[in-house]
Amino acid sequence: MKTMKWGAAAMALGLVHFAAPAEAAGGKTLEAVKARGVLNCTGHDGSYLGFAEVDDKGNWKGMDIDLCRAVATAVLGDPAKLKV
Repeated sequence: MKTMKWGAAAMALGLVHFAAPAEAAGGKTLEAVKARGVLNCTGHDGSYLGFAEVDDKGNWKGMDIDLCRAVATAVLGDPAKLKV
């Protein structure tokens, strides 16, 4: 029983150890996006139906694009501050 508690404690400590650097690195990215004033949502060519596609009017739509707009709204306060 003692061994299980020590194992669980060691695992929890290991998870905290690996999560901490990710938190610190994320701050630089967030500050860069805020300084730029636009969220870059790249890696799409418009052919991923349902995820990232261009409609007949040339507007981007899909789940990935909606997620990018949500992040742009949360970080920059405007869903239009998105570059695809």
